[in-house]
Amino acid sequence: MRQKLLSRRGLLRTIAATAFLGLCLTTHSYGILIVPPSPPNYEQSQAASSVIGQTDFGPNSAGRSQSNIQAPDDVAICPITKKVFISEVSNHRILRFASYEAVQNGGQAEAVIGQGNYSNASFSATRINLRFPRGIFVDNEGTLWVCDSGNSRVLWFDDAAELPEFDPPASGVLGQSMFTTANNPSTSTQSSMDNPNDCVVESDGTLWVADIDDHRVLRFDNARMKLNGANADGVLGQDDFVSSSSSTSPVADEFNTPSCLAINDSGTLWVSDTGNLRVLRFNSAKTKSDGANADALLGQNNLTSNTNYGSSDYAINSCYGMTWDSRNNTLFVSDIGYHRILVFQNATGINGRVSPNTYFGNTGLANGTGSSAQQTNQPRGMTTDSDGRLWLADFLNHRILRYDPIDAPPVVQPDLSIGPKLFRLNGNNAYTASGIGQRGKAKIVGSKRARIFLKQENDGWAIHPTKFLGSKRNRLFKVKYISFTGPVAGNVTSSMITGTLTSREQDTGDSHFFRVDVKPTSRAKDRKAKYKGYVRAKDPASIAVDTAQTFVKAKPKKEKKKKQPDSGSEGVSTLLDFVD
Repeated sequence: MRQKLLSRRGLLRTIAATAFLGLCLTTHSYGILIVPPSPPNYEQSQAASSVIGQTDFGPNSAGRSQSNIQAPDDVAICPITKKVFISEVSNHRILRFASYEAVQNGGQAEAVIGQGNYSNASFSATRINLRFPRGIFVDNEGTLWVCDSGNSRVLWFDDAAELPEFDPPASGVLGQSMFTTANNPSTSTQSSMDNPNDCVVESDGTLWVADIDDHRVLRFDNARMKLNGANADGVLGQDDFVSSSSSTSPVADEFNTPSCLAINDSGTLWVSDTGNLRVLRFNSAKTKSDGANADALLGQNNLTSNTNYGSSDYAINSCYGMTWDSRNNTLFVSDIGYHRILVFQNATGINGRVSPNTYFGNTGLANGTGSSAQQTNQPRGMTTDSDGRLWLADFLNHRILRYDPIDAPPVVQPDLSIGPKLFRLNGNNAYTASGIGQRGKAKIVGSKRARIFLKQENDGWAIHPTKFLGSKRNRLFKVKYISFTGPVAGNVTSSMITGTLTSREQDTGDSHFFRVDVKPTSRAKDRKAKYKGYVRAKDPASIAVDTAQTFVKAKPKKEKKKKQPDSGSEGVSTLLDFVD
């Protein structure tokens, strides 16, 4: 199977950067010493790889159907099933797609949460309806958490990947005592919420909620086991549960419009303090007391500043989406003020007005909006999948974008290996349309049959079938193709030479085995001859292809000549023949 190695470009960049880092450090003009980490997994102004909600890059019309969306605020991926969930503010719903591997440009959803069909956009406070859903998160148990902001509550849906296509009921609610209330008290309480905007869940079940209009972040321990309307267990941004003032003069322990959250595997929590133009970091957040100070920040020099630095690369203006990824300890920050995604590596080790390692979502630091593959219009919530791909809600372009790391495996990549034995194959991890360097060779004498073995493997990350095409017989050689694996096993010569043979759906690393039999015809029995053929494996929906060559040399069988013994020496010759 294809190993997840750096591309040649990425490898050269890594070597160059490593040599450079051995010689120097970087000091910014404002006096903060930065040790550059390894090269980022994304390139500056990198183009997105695919889109959901539109048929392609460019169109950006709002819609309400099984494949069109309007004002997406966040995206989440189930770590168990890889199903994709998208929250739509204006359509008051959440769409579910079969898996992130199966999503193609303009793909269709398989289910909708909050509505009874794909065309409705009703809203209310019930167990099955939503009103302006924003931040969403799928935890390690497959539970979907939804910030139902217009109803001032957080809902959760157990086994979200298995919910019915329409009108699934929520499993529980926080922020309200019942599913049918949407109270918003003038004084905040330990159990209330006011426009919850985002949520994240730790591996132990700890839920964090950005209660944006109460200017606080609430903590619920083992949240899934709580009763409806349960009290929060902790709070950041306020000293107690009944305070809700905003921090217009920034300090270390208060927020002004905390809009979004990110959490890492060790419990470090990042809070976007949007009104103060900064992101705050809380190490081991669940161990902190109520109203605790932040440990570090991004976007400002210190914890008492909220200077607007405009379009500078280190400036964070109106952050409404964040996520953390373990690759290079990376924090992704959406900056809707300048329609860009800032990428900070070594996120737990940096502090202050630090420049990002790179950015994308726009063609320049201060460029305007657009709907091309390189541009966004108010990028918001985001998440990463198990291969480090970033999925982004492009709010006013009414679409979800996927960005692939520069060293990510391809979406679909057939990989052919060929050789004289199943355990003596060559060409693994080499992809070529011509087949150069991937040749299965055999030599035969007379009318014997040559056997060449092939293995086709899926080196991409998408579950996908592969289509095959093999070379035909000619006047000197017969060709026969035998499949060892399904869906059709046995003689597949007819479908192979017409290009209609298709494998089963293959997951990453799945293999399909063949044997190619080449046998001389009667025309080639008494002469030297060569057969030059091929087998080509192709993704039916893309240009991904790999080719292997079959090469057979045949020569006629030599007739043995009987040696005639000389007169008088017959006995000796016979004895010698016997000894031989």
